Amino acid sequence: MSIETGAAGSSRTAGWEVRTLSGHATLSLSGDVDMAAVIGAAPGLLVKLLDAVRGAGSVTCDLAEVGFMDSSGIHLLVKLRDELVAAGVAFEVVRPKANVARIFELVDADSLFRIVEPAV
Repeated sequence: MSIETGAAGSSRTAGWEVRTLSGHATLSLSGDVDMAAVIGAAPGLLVKLLDAVRGAGSVTCDLAEVGFMDSSGIHLLVKLRDELVAAGVAFEVVRPKANVARIFELVDADSLFRIVEPAV
């Protein structure tokens, strides 16, 4: 198993961790995945995340520890999904809190992702 971590600063620092085991990567995001984290404090975040999951045959993005997400966070996940799917890598989102799941619904991104195990 390998583990890689990183942070993208904001007032409530967004962070990420990737655990890879037997060809499957679990990308766990935490904190506020917003414009400050995605664009302002962490240029190249998409590239860092893609590098961290490189070689995986499937990727699960765990959102259980994300307290807030705005359209920048959704955009990051859409771009990540697009890159992975184009490379033949399965991608799913798991355990978003109700407020985060609602953002997916509001911007109609819930139709783009396989979302499982929504938090209650």
